[in-house]
Amino acid sequence: QAVEAALKNRLQKNYNDPLDITVALISSGTNAEDSKPRIYMTGEILKPGPYVLVQRINIMQAIAQAGGLGPFAARQRIQVRRKIDGAESVYYFDYNAFETGTNLTGNIDLKGGDVIVVPERGLFN
Repeated sequence: QAVEAALKNRLQKNYNDPLDITVALISSGTNAEDSKPRIYMTGEILKPGPYVLVQRINIMQAIAQAGGLGPFAARQRIQVRRKIDGAESVYYFDYNAFETGTNLTGNIDLKGGDVIVVPERGLFN
């Protein structure tokens, strides 16, 4: 409305009839998807890459969303890397222990900016 009023004030002197000016914003130049928080999946995962966080999600749900683990995944050494106050923290997740029900801890909720690293297993793992 302020832009409409400013344009009317500047242009009215050039016209005899009252001006009817409408200003509408079509695009702000930024994509709404770009501003949403993301997690990043890398390593031995079937579909690595960034994933938009639309709702609360934990490690198991993120792995499922990324198509599951690759055939050479080190299932017991999955890492979640998170920056807290500028310092990087690493959380470890044992997929096998969670899957069998022997250890149900570690399946933490993810936050925007988290990086899930699924390392490749060693030759004798």
